[in-house]
Amino acid sequence: MSGLLNKLPNKLSTKIPAKLPEKISDALTSQTNTPSTPSSLKPVNNQFTKLLSITKYLPAGARSTILSKAFGKVVPYVGTTGVYYETVEPNQVVVSLHNNKPVQNHIGSIHAVAVTLLAETAKALS
Repeated sequence: MSGLLNKLPNKLSTKIPAKLPEKISDALTSQTNTPSTPSSLKPVNNQFTKLLSITKYLPAGARSTILSKAFGKVVPYVGTTGVYYETVEPNQVVVSLHNNKPVQNHIGSIHAVAVTLLAETAKALS
């Protein structure tokens, strides 16, 4: 293997450390000592977070329906596809989509773009 490393251009071979850790625990220890700065994260402030801050005071039974309708007005394709926001919490977003005609592809299953919309909207809210 060292013969292969010698054949690499200098630019690539300099990224390989000269001495690898002897044990896996040594490698993990060096990675866990890196400082993390969670205080540098800025809170998100957009239309969705404003809607969430208003609807969090609603009764739990009505919150999902009202959120789904409100997001459908803000993002027209969300309203067209009928995305339903079941749970929207800081660490969990659960969205669902019924397999009806507006979201079906040519073989009758949910279109890939509609599935992507689910992932995108869930990520935007988390």
